[in-house]
Amino acid sequence: MYSLHLPLANGQGPTTPVPTTQPLANGQGPTTPVPATQPLPNSDQVPAVRAAQSLANINAAPGQAPVTAPATQPLPSATHPPVVEPTQQNQPRKLAELEEEGAGIPEDEFEKLMDALDEDAAAADADAMNIDKEGVVEIPEAGFKRHFPDVWEKLSAEQCQALITKATRAWNTFIKYNRPLGEQIRCWAQWHADFLPQAGSHSLMMAASLFILGNGRTVCHYHTVYNRGQNPINNINPGTRNEKLEVEVTGVPYQTKPDAICSYDTLLLSPDSNLPPRAKNPNFTLKNVLAFFPKQDGFCVLHCGCELEPTLLDLYFWKTMKIKSISTEKAERLGRPMKPRDRAFLCHVLDYLCVDIRSLYSIDVKGSPSSCIDQRKDHIRELLKSVQEMEAEAKREEERAREQAGHQDEALYRELAAVEIVDINSDSDA
Repeated sequence: MYSLHLPLANGQGPTTPVPTTQPLANGQGPTTPVPATQPLPNSDQVPAVRAAQSLANINAAPGQAPVTAPATQPLPSATHPPVVEPTQQNQPRKLAELEEEGAGIPEDEFEKLMDALDEDAAAADADAMNIDKEGVVEIPEAGFKRHFPDVWEKLSAEQCQALITKATRAWNTFIKYNRPLGEQIRCWAQWHADFLPQAGSHSLMMAASLFILGNGRTVCHYHTVYNRGQNPINNINPGTRNEKLEVEVTGVPYQTKPDAICSYDTLLLSPDSNLPPRAKNPNFTLKNVLAFFPKQDGFCVLHCGCELEPTLLDLYFWKTMKIKSISTEKAERLGRPMKPRDRAFLCHVLDYLCVDIRSLYSIDVKGSPSSCIDQRKDHIRELLKSVQEMEAEAKREEERAREQAGHQDEALYRELAAVEIVDINSDSDA
């Protein structure tokens, strides 16, 4: 459906620093501009079927010749136009004890969360220094009994700042030493669109790694919060409401998968490696990240049942784009993630417009910086490729029609030749 081939990353990780997030007053989110997607040209042409391979081909056997996208010369720096930041708006409060403005999450619960983040950051530092460390620390269940999609809005300004500081530290470690983000940082990046937004647009490797849980399973940003029960909705189990509405395409093509494929430690720097302290981590690569995702019908999928490529497109736009009012000129991010069915519709539209996920990131799949100009050139190449395919298909269709017409004429001649002509002589003619 959305098959895509990506060449193996030659480098071992990103080399260009990306601005980290900064808080707004009252904990409203970051102020650093994030990459905005290029506007898409209008088109009323139906695109031809693309002959691209699946993301699963990243892990193809050695010796296979990958089909790579046309190379572009990266500009000295990856610059992106600024986007309008959202103004402060009162958010609805769901918990009675948090109705008071600026109350934040109760301090005892927040302290448990911060303790977990401190231990996670310490583990990341231990990994950066190439020493032994304990496993990934999980948020205590007593702190959060369920996932709140608007939990960020319940935090006070001080609590937001504390989390942003942790995220900034983790991001800088990733940029300098190619260490993956800790589990808590990845979770917050999925829970809140404004938290570390550059993680969704930096590179395909980083974006896909956000879906990896500490136990090695992979879950999209929607299913991290919603539809996490015993009977999740998918095409095999559409649910009572969808059955009543005769909905057959839920946006979740497969059933959930319980077993992880890889251990998260495979992305970390091995303690017994011979690399010096603070060396770049060679294990955090696109190939190793994609190894966590199951393969089904030739596609990379997540354990929650979603397909990887549409989920990456959704995550990119969810964390980078904002909606704007023409009357008030206020702008804000979408908020809750799109439902999988809405995501599938959006991705079909983007596929119609020849948008390629490989051309959207600030760091391409080869580890080179990609500016807005590079991205638009890639998009133009995709459009030209689509035009060439459509022209070739139209020519083949014309030849088939001409050949079919010739066969019909030939059959008619044979039929006429087989007709016996009877000479009828009447008495009057005689």
